[in-house]
Amino acid sequence: MAITENPLVSVLLCVFNGERYLEEALDSIAGQTYSHWECIIIDDCSTDKTSEILAKYAQKDQRFRVFRNEKNLRLPSSLNRGLNFVKGEYVLRMDADDISRPDRMEKQVAFMQQHPEIAVAGSKVFLWREGETVAGLDLRRTDMRSVQSRFIFFNPIVHPSIIARTQLIKSIGYDPAFTCTEDLNLWVQMLCKGMKIAILDDYLLLYRIHANQITATSLQKQKVEYRRIIQNFYQKTLFALDDEELDFLTNGIYFREKPHSGRFCCFYRKILRSNRKKHIFSPEAIAFGALEVLLAYRHNNADGIHPLAALFTIFSPMWIAREFAYRKRETVRQAQICQQAAEKFGLELKRREGKYGYAVYQKP
Repeated sequence: MAITENPLVSVLLCVFNGERYLEEALDSIAGQTYSHWECIIIDDCSTDKTSEILAKYAQKDQRFRVFRNEKNLRLPSSLNRGLNFVKGEYVLRMDADDISRPDRMEKQVAFMQQHPEIAVAGSKVFLWREGETVAGLDLRRTDMRSVQSRFIFFNPIVHPSIIARTQLIKSIGYDPAFTCTEDLNLWVQMLCKGMKIAILDDYLLLYRIHANQITATSLQKQKVEYRRIIQNFYQKTLFALDDEELDFLTNGIYFREKPHSGRFCCFYRKILRSNRKKHIFSPEAIAFGALEVLLAYRHNNADGIHPLAALFTIFSPMWIAREFAYRKRETVRQAQICQQAAEKFGLELKRREGKYGYAVYQKP
């Protein structure tokens, strides 16, 4: 297909030695129901068959535009280089080992056009491991206020699921100093400048999990970078973190290696006190984020206080009852959304646990 002169969407994909999964990723771009796109691909000095695969796709469809780095730049610098070639009004991120749903672009472009106040919009994802996904029903809220408040506790955005307004993402760019948390740093910088982030309430990406991912190979470096990012975020929005609070945020909340319900409840109260003075976040949205942390503590908690019991120390019984009633209704709705998404991905049901419980889908 001939190159699109003025594409509305620029897919930005960086790859290093990605031959194993690359064709599946590129096929998912080529097979989109939306056609007004280009795909900017930065080959970061691959030494396997990646370059051959890219040349084949670029020859077949000129909307694939391939650029090779002269030296290995790593992901943040490669993304910045790719942004220089972008022509579209929107940038849609994609990794070389993931798979986009056929209507992903169509859905995300429509969302951005309907919500001009949004700078970045991610989506929910299916975790894709060894040819199958466990659809676990993501019940988290996706509106701007809830997404913004969840950054207090963790990163709610899956980087390759996002679409962003090109000029806004270019105005900040990726910081090369953050080699495995470049996305979190970017989102925090955008939020601190008043830009708005949301998540589409649909599953638009198969996010592949495998042993060679950056997230699986650089835990200690992630921790160092995360500490810098979250310290800066709290300083600008809530309060200056002391060393003990920073350690707890890192190991007790974000990475959950040392969860502690009692300490979390105390920390949550301090967040609320600071926010009452500064009015940065929605109090109810902070509560939703805190609930997610305590629910995540259920299977690993260090202080002997059951996380569900801890709920009653920071929330009223009426709030808890209302929230769990909401989650019960949402479970039914999310099960339907998951099933529809699986069908659009071309997946078939392997097994289901409970009427609305975990469903395992696989390639037919």
